[in-house]
Amino acid sequence: RPRPRGEKPLAASFVVYGDDMTGLFAQSPAAEHRNDDGHLRMWEPKPGVVLSSVTGRFSVDLAVPFMDFFEARVKRRGDRGVHGLHDWTAMTGFDPSIPPRLTAFTLRILHQTRRVVIATHSPMIAMAVRAGNITLRRIELVESTQALEEATRRVLLEV
Repeated sequence: RPRPRGEKPLAASFVVYGDDMTGLFAQSPAAEHRNDDGHLRMWEPKPGVVLSSVTGRFSVDLAVPFMDFFEARVKRRGDRGVHGLHDWTAMTGFDPSIPPRLTAFTLRILHQTRRVVIATHSPMIAMAVRAGNITLRRIELVESTQALEEATRRVLLEV
């Protein structure tokens, strides 16, 4: 299939993980967006598995391509669903409209969403994720990249 503009294929569909989010997260992303305050990188190591990493502030102009990337995979997978594993440990903050926007987006595609795991060190970001999870009841929140790597390994073995 032709890839949307700005997306690159991963070098491999399975990678052995090392320390500090090496492996898949260390490869060139399939999509990348940045502004003065933040940086979004996204990967699709296997069909039905989306990885993301946000550094800095998660603003609306990063959230839109994040949702577009994820939604394109959801449409392609249909009822088989998509897993989302997100390294937000380097996220320093977000625009106030982001939590309700992401919650509404996820709620709309919830029936096509499988496992969702978010890693963060920030109490503020964790609180926003927990608030959204009151409605979604689908997000696993972890506090370390090691836990996210383990979740990613398990998901990649399942799909």
